[in-house]
Amino acid sequence: MKGLTLTTLTKAKFLETTKQRVELLPNVKGFGDVWIRSVGEVKRSRRVSQLFDSSGNRIPDASARRRLHEVVDQVCVDEKGTPMFEESDIPTLEEIDSAKLDPLYLAIGLFNGDSEKNGQAASVDTNEN
Repeated sequence: MKGLTLTTLTKAKFLETTKQRVELLPNVKGFGDVWIRSVGEVKRSRRVSQLFDSSGNRIPDASARRRLHEVVDQVCVDEKGTPMFEESDIPTLEEIDSAKLDPLYLAIGLFNGDSEKNGQAASVDTNEN
């Protein structure tokens, strides 16, 4: 295997590669610059488990709040990843105009590398405020 450089995964490399990140997303339409943070594994697992009942059936009400949970879990106020919202804000967020949430939700999808949202986000202008 001449010319190939092989590296061995170390604990330090693993932890560095997988640590949570916080990034500033510039010019999200309707919102301006927005700080977004990645979701930790425990939070992600809890959110997924909340979507299903004990029999493994999807809970419609929980699924309906999925977008709001992404906003609560990922939108921050600063580069430290300080959350902008708390769980207690969900009832208030349920009343917002969903169309106005779309650009932010799509930007979160781009940040997360969500290919489904990436296709939709390509048609969303993120250069306007």
